[in-house]
Amino acid sequence: MVRASTRVVVPLIIVAGASLAIHGHLSPGGGFQGGALVAIVPALTITVFSIGAIYVAGVKVKSLLRARYTALLLIVLTSLAIPIAATILGVRGYILQNMGKVDAPLTMPAWFFNTPTAGSVLLFNLFELVAVSAGLTYCLLLISVKMGDVERSLAEDKVYE
Repeated sequence: MVRASTRVVVPLIIVAGASLAIHGHLSPGGGFQGGALVAIVPALTITVFSIGAIYVAGVKVKSLLRARYTALLLIVLTSLAIPIAATILGVRGYILQNMGKVDAPLTMPAWFFNTPTAGSVLLFNLFELVAVSAGLTYCLLLISVKMGDVERSLAEDKVYE
């Protein structure tokens, strides 16, 4: 019964976390809260099914770190997108510029379909969702590793994956 309900709840948790991140500039929430909620999925999966279920699903420590660092890099690039584009176009632009100004005409998108984006805030929230969920999942996997696996990895002088 617990396993069946977990299979039902996991997609709902992911959707709720994504919703928190997507609407974080319109209501309480944001990328951190959404990422923390999404990180509940591996914790619940480990609790109900075992850590083996995470590895069977294809989640690897290196891919979590890669996703986290990519998301953090995209946050930095989003901050610099307007000044870089302004430099290329020969106009003025500011770091974290969300709205066009008299002396700086470039702007981040104000709308995504029928949802206001608050400029770059939507992008920051989405990238932060990935960074936080990957980072927390990484930490969870590190504290969930079986002691015997760690000892074998240390004895063989190789990194545990």
